[in-house]
Amino acid sequence: MDLPVVLFLLWGLLLDLLSGAVGGILYRVHEEQPPSTLIGSLAADQGLPDTGHLYKLEVGAPYLRVDGKTGDIFTTEIPIDRETLKDCRNKGKPCFLEFEVSVTDLIQNQSPRLIEGRIEVQDINDNTPQFPSPVLTLSVPENTHVGALFSIPLATDKDTERNGVADYTLTAGPEAVALFGLQVAEDRGEKLPQLIVLGSLDRERKDSYDLTIKAVDGGNPPRYSSALLRVVIADANDNAPQFEKSSYEAEVAENSPIGHSVLQ
Repeated sequence: MDLPVVLFLLWGLLLDLLSGAVGGILYRVHEEQPPSTLIGSLAADQGLPDTGHLYKLEVGAPYLRVDGKTGDIFTTEIPIDRETLKDCRNKGKPCFLEFEVSVTDLIQNQSPRLIEGRIEVQDINDNTPQFPSPVLTLSVPENTHVGALFSIPLATDKDTERNGVADYTLTAGPEAVALFGLQVAEDRGEKLPQLIVLGSLDRERKDSYDLTIKAVDGGNPPRYSSALLRVVIADANDNAPQFEKSSYEAEVAENSPIGHSVLQ
């Protein structure tokens, strides 16, 4: 057989395969669903007969499995965790899991065709906000003006959008409630907690205060965690050296040797 004829036949076969590929299928499922949760039915969605076709999962393992007779797509024993999928680590963007299923017509004995699609993995509130440490330390100079702001380390939440960190609260004891407050700013949708100084500080009177900072997310029900916020009052040069007396008197003999102590 001539080479041009062979190429023509191969090209025709390729076109047949490509013409059998179906795209644009989109399913949605919440993450962390139990095994054997039905995601979608390819036979019903593609208008195929209930019998006479063989379905095989080509792309999508180990998170998906397909029923070889019905084309139903299910979850597996491996949970679909949105936060661990490599293509879903950008917060605020949709998360998709791609799949491909080959379909063989057993009655007409045709070449398999390929069904391609995506599954949008939707977030659930399965993570709790976490501070970088159970004890957070802020250094505040004792000569700080009232109204000054100090950034508090952020809590992070692996969940996205409304299931992420939604707010912060501050709890102070009797000694600190009149000295410190909380202001929560916002930048590009991210909450930024800031300690605000409400009163005059004096390190010589008290050099540290222990507060409690709490982060809560926007889930329903909400999740939250707390950390100890230790405010350390840094020393400032606000005191001049002081003598015990305003004047001192001493007597010294005229024949005292060099280096003799006169007064202490």
